[in-house]
Amino acid sequence: LPAYPGMARNRQIEGWVMVEITVDRNGGVRNPRVVQASPAGVFDQAAVETIQRWRFKPAFREGVPVEQRVRQKVNFHLDRR
Repeated sequence: LPAYPGMARNRQIEGWVMVEITVDRNGGVRNPRVVQASPAGVFDQAAVETIQRWRFKPAFREGVPVEQRVRQKVNFHLDRR
C-alpha cells in the first residue's frame, strides 16, 4: 500500500495518480513518470515511491520476456472505519 501523505490525511483528501513505467524483463520497474493526477501534486511522490517497490509479470514476445512501457493507476483512499 502507498504511504499516505500526512498533509492529505489531515485534510481528508483522497485521489489518484497515473504513473507511466517501464516493466523490465524481470518484472522490475524503471523510469516512472507521473502522467496525470487528481488532485495534481498531492500524491505524486508517494505514488512513484510505491510503484518502484512493485513487481510485475513481464510481457512476452515469441516466448521471450521483453520490456514494455505501461501505465498504472495508484489510488489513495482514506480508511473511514
